[in-house]
Amino acid sequence: FRPYMEEAIQRMTDAVVKRKKISRGFLFARGNNIQKIVETAVLGKFGTIVVGRREAATFAQEYIRGRFGETIIKSIDNMAVWIVS
Repeated sequence: FRPYMEEAIQRMTDAVVKRKKISRGFLFARGNNIQKIVETAVLGKFGTIVVGRREAATFAQEYIRGRFGETIIKSIDNMAVWIVS
């Protein structure tokens, strides 16, 4: 996953996001992964969470099914969530 993370960081810096404003990490959690992501973001005082989505489904299909990104959106306040493919 590291090459993908580096590419994502490069795209963000190309879009004028300052590199020092970008944090990245891999979470390995047992149980509720969404809760761990939300807790990490809240404790770290993050402004944005970026999550991927499966390419097999459209965003609308994932939204209706209540997928990972949608559950994160419902779990937070005062934070942006980007769902990318």
